[in-house]
Amino acid sequence: MKTLKILILSLFLGLSPTPASCFDAATHNEIIKEALSGALSEDNIKTVMAGASLQEQDETDNEGEPQRHFNIDNMKRCCDYVQHEQARVISFAGEADKDSSMCYKALFHFGMLLHTVQNFYSNTNYLSLITNNGELTSDDPYGATSSLVDWSQLFADLKTEKPQIKIAVLTDKTKRTTDIELARGMALRESIRQWNYIEKLIASKYGKSSTDIVSALKKGAVEKPSDLSQ
Repeated sequence: MKTLKILILSLFLGLSPTPASCFDAATHNEIIKEALSGALSEDNIKTVMAGASLQEQDETDNEGEPQRHFNIDNMKRCCDYVQHEQARVISFAGEADKDSSMCYKALFHFGMLLHTVQNFYSNTNYLSLITNNGELTSDDPYGATSSLVDWSQLFADLKTEKPQIKIAVLTDKTKRTTDIELARGMALRESIRQWNYIEKLIASKYGKSSTDIVSALKKGAVEKPSDLSQ
């Protein structure tokens, strides 16, 4: 079954019209659904997926903004975008238990965030830093024991303007399918970690109200607002 999945993914990559990422919108949504199933309701997961999908839509110009995809040779700009979206999620979440449209916005922007952090693993040289012929190495400044990037360490390295991590998009022409599978697995684990981190940030910011807020984000009603930009 795993071999079949790898072959299907490889076939898709061979047909992909753009080298912008080895993950297309459908793959991002598959990862989100797998990561959040059981934690969030079906409707709320769909809202997260809608936010992730917006990043691929050229009519919004999101597709053309490379920092949304870790597809620009400026790691700071990409990481600043990640932090910006985290802040928006926390801000909107403050009213999620009282206003279904704010619940929608928080989840929608969480989806936008997930799209970007998922692409980190497919669009940078991170895999080459932590692996050697497909195996995790012990000489890894970014935490090979967990395989997920240490964002705090990366942010600190960015201040030196000499980060080891660079943009290097994975494609079927430059990397083995096993590497793409590894990137997908990391993107899945990162999505779970990001949800857990959002819960911690909400608890830190909203205290006693955080329980109701998180409950609303997980299972509460969502109503798409007429304007998602505010």
